[in-house]
Amino acid sequence: MYQTFTNAITDRQIAALTRESSDRQAAAERIESQRYRLVGNHVVSTAAFRFSETGPTMAAFLRSGVLTGLLRTHVGVDLEPVDTSYNYYDVGDHIGIHRDAPSCRYAALITLSPTIQPLILYPELAPLDGRAMHERIRAGRLGHEEHVTLPYLGVVVLHGSVVPHQRPTSTRACSVTTVCFGRAA
Repeated sequence: MYQTFTNAITDRQIAALTRESSDRQAAAERIESQRYRLVGNHVVSTAAFRFSETGPTMAAFLRSGVLTGLLRTHVGVDLEPVDTSYNYYDVGDHIGIHRDAPSCRYAALITLSPTIQPLILYPELAPLDGRAMHERIRAGRLGHEEHVTLPYLGVVVLHGSVVPHQRPTSTRACSVTTVCFGRAA
């Protein structure tokens, strides 16, 4: 479902990613969705946050092999990154309950802020198709919540295309890097 790796990233790597993220924040695009909806068999969640593309610093970090090595060694999959982004959450921003796109089999989340609220997982919704999950969300029947701490200088690897999850309403400004893995190495 997920695995947490503490001290997987150095202070220097976080500082470089944070600088790149800060440099790109002014050009970030805003996503806002006020309601849950079903598109095909995929739940589109409520959301309010900004995101930007990553740049050469993230590309160099990915070439270092830190994340692919964690996936290979500890999660047992040999996948390559298919997408990356810097996500910015202001006070009040959030992403509702959702699954990542099928192309994002695993997501590696790296916090660029020293303190950030936990990610919330909904493992009981994982076996449901999109329509049944949408109905459960609308009815408020979410099942057990699992709160996952995102460690500073660490990584959380989540089976995001399978396990529904949400970023709760932010109580302070923060940023997170998301790296989606989905293509076989």
